[in-house]
Amino acid sequence: MINFYRAWKDEKESEPKKKKPKGAYKCVVCGKRVNGLKDHMNQTHGQGTYQKFIQAEEILKERQRQELLKIMGI
Repeated sequence: MINFYRAWKDEKESEPKKKKPKGAYKCVVCGKRVNGLKDHMNQTHGQGTYQKFIQAEEILKERQRQELLKIMGI
């Protein structure tokens, strides 16, 4: 039994360790990788920051859409 355990342990230690994945989202204000972007932005950068970020993204998307339509001549 002990030999089996040692063989298993040696095999386990020889395998490359998996790296922990970083956060799913990157904060645009501080550049930090976080899992909960909304909570991070509201707690770290002030209440309502996430809502302002969402509104700014929508404005940028609309500007890109308008620019594309302008180039297409529509």
